[in-house]
Amino acid sequence: MTDIEAKAAEVAAANDWNVRVALIRRIPEVFGNALHRDVYARIAEWVYVPNLAPDFAYVHWRDEYELGPI
Repeated sequence: MTDIEAKAAEVAAANDWNVRVALIRRIPEVFGNALHRDVYARIAEWVYVPNLAPDFAYVHWRDEYELGPI
């Protein structure tokens, strides 16, 4: 397991939202600027993406959404 995967696993295993935020705030201290994108991407893949769901039920159709007015 790489350092990035270990940090993502640590964030994913946090049992409290405040702990998770504190771990994410420490990323700039632990990783260099070149790795920030990779760390945040891995955390998003492991923690947030599995919980995303489409929210199409709440999009109310309006005539302005048609291509004609655009």
